[in-house]
Formats: sequence, structure tokens, C-alpha cells
Amino acid sequence: SIELGPFEKWELDTTSPRDFLIKFFRENVLADYSQSFPGTTVESARLVPDLEGGALMVNTLHPNGSGFQVDPIVRNDPNTPPPVAKRGNLLFCHGNHVFVISSELADRVTEMSTYTTDTETEDRILRDRLLDVHDQMHFEDAAPADTPPATKTAAATTP
Repeated sequence: SIELGPFEKWELDTTSPRDFLIKFFRENVLADYSQSFPGTTVESARLVPDLEGGALMVNTLHPNGSGFQVDPIVRNDPNTPPPVAKRGNLLFCHGNHVFVISSELADRVTEMSTYTTDTETEDRILRDRLLDVHDQMHFEDAAPADTPPATKTAAATTP
């Protein structure tokens, strides 16, 4: 999770959750992906209005950008196109934090030419994974305002 500073809190209070999360994703998450994996693109994005007062689900494609290893012989073969990783990302605000959950389809990279799953199925798999992680999160209530800052929390944990 990323704690919101005063400016981000003001932005969230003065714009819709949708607009805030789109801007946050573009300026933070996508910027990081693009720096780490040049050529990263957004494949699809949609608002999930009933989740956390408005959540954003974004699928991204990352040429040569996977958390999973590809056989170096395959990766260096000029006749084999580079692997394109696909990640699902779920962003939402809770308390004074923005949460970003991300999941990658490893099979896209590890199976490469034998991988045949269609986009609709990939999207469903990623959506289900991200929602499962969200549903397992437990948010502790923030401490009362008169509690010293060291004991306040807005952390999430998963079992």
C-alpha cells in the first residue's frame, strides 16, 4: 500500500475515485512498469464500482517484462519473438492508502509458443485472482485521532 500525502488526499476528496485511480495508475504504476519494461502498454481497464467505493482493474502487457524466467536459449533465439508478460492490476483506496495488487500470467512467458489461452479467458483468470486476494485482505481499523502516530495503522494483511 502507498500512504496518501496531503495533496493526494485533497485530489481524492475533490475528484471521483475513478479519475483519481486512473491518474494514480498512469503516474505511478504505469510509469514504473514503462521504466522497467520499455514498450509496456495498457491492454484494458475498467472500473469496479461496487468494490471499495470504486476500484480500478487494469491489464498491462510487458514485452520482455516478466517475473518468471525464460530459457536463455529461447530468449536469445532471433527467430522467437520476445515473451510478452501480462499482468492484472487492481487499485483501490482504503483509509489513507492506495492499494495496488498485481498478478502475472506466468504461462504466457513460460510456455511461449505453446500458450493458447484467449484474451477473454486471461482477463477472467486475472480478475478472479485479484478479487480473491482482495477478499482475503483484512483491514485493521485506524486508531483514534488522539492515539500517538506510532500506534496508528491502516495496514492490510492476508491470512
